[in-house]
Amino acid sequence: MLKYFDELTEPDSVIGETPQELRGRCSALEGEVARLEQKASKMGDVKALLAMQNHLLQEQLQHERRQRKKLEREFEKMGREDFGRLVEPFLTKGMFAKHAKR
Repeated sequence: MLKYFDELTEPDSVIGETPQELRGRCSALEGEVARLEQKASKMGDVKALLAMQNHLLQEQLQHERRQRKKLEREFEKMGREDFGRLVEPFLTKGMFAKHAKR
């Protein structure tokens, strides 16, 4: 009698449901809970992968920003130097003729 007491006093039970029907409904709900837990686990895995990808992209972005600043400093440094002195090696007779054919 105590074995069926919980089933009979369950607040969600419909009057007239047999213990067999209640067990079947409980089994179906347990299956649904297991399916949802599995889905939640998969979503957690996806979340972890996306977090890792985000971290890698953030690091890449920081590297690209450092590289850009370095190139900007080098460009500014080149602009301060004598332009003629920089292009003089390219204006030699052989180099000029080589590039003029293009």
